[in-house]
Amino acid sequence: MKYSIFFGFLLVLLMQKNTAFSQTPTDQSPTVRQQYWVTVSLVKPIKKYILGAEQGIGLSQNSWAMKNLPATYTQLSMDYKPLIYFWEIGLAYRYGISADENFVSHRFDFNWSNDAEIKLSKKKKLVLNNRVRYSQYLPRFGKPQEALIRDALTIHYRKKDRPWEYFLGAELFYSLQYDFKDFSRYRVGFGAIYNQKFNKRLKLAYLFQQDINTSKPRLTHIINIDYRLKW
Repeated sequence: MKYSIFFGFLLVLLMQKNTAFSQTPTDQSPTVRQQYWVTVSLVKPIKKYILGAEQGIGLSQNSWAMKNLPATYTQLSMDYKPLIYFWEIGLAYRYGISADENFVSHRFDFNWSNDAEIKLSKKKKLVLNNRVRYSQYLPRFGKPQEALIRDALTIHYRKKDRPWEYFLGAELFYSLQYDFKDFSRYRVGFGAIYNQKFNKRLKLAYLFQQDINTSKPRLTHIINIDYRLKW
C-alpha cells in the first residue's frame, strides 16, 4: 500500500507550536452561523488530465432575511493524474463573492493528493484520501494578501456493486499571513455519495467549521449538496 509523505504534515505542524489549538483569551462568545451550499460541477477527463468547472451558490441566515445577496463562486481547474493511479496534482482558480463580508475574492490553488486502499473483504473497502492545498488570495478591499496551507484527510467506505458510499473527514487551515502564522481554522464533516449511471454523482455533506487563535472566533454549520457530471 502506498502512503503519502504528507500524512505526517499534521504532526509536523502540531509540533511547531504546542498552543496551536488554544483560543486567544477573550470574553466574546463565538459567532454562530449557518450556511447552505448548492454546487454543480462538470468534469472532462482527457488522457492523463482532468478539466473541471464548478459553480456554487450559498445561502446564510442573512440571505434568508434578504439582508444580503447569496454568496457565489465560479471555479476552473485542471488536474494531472499519471499512470501511477494513487496520486494527483492540480491547479485551480476561484472567483468568489462573499455575502456576509461583502467582498470579491480571487483565489489560486495548488493541490497534491493521493489515495490508499484498505480491503475489508472481497466487496468492502476503505479509501483514504490525503489532500494538501496551498491557497493564495489576491489582495482584497480592506484586506491584505493572504495565503493558506490546508491539509485534509478523508475516509471513504465503499461496497462493490453498490451505488452508495459514505465518508468522513477533517481539515486543518494554517495561515501564512505576514502578521499571523499559525493555525486559523479547523473543519470536520461527514456525508454520503450516490453514484448514478452515466457518470453522474450526487453528494450530501454536513461540515462543522471553527475559527481558532483569534479574538473573534466564528463557528459555522454548513450543509452542502453537490451534483457532478463527468462526460
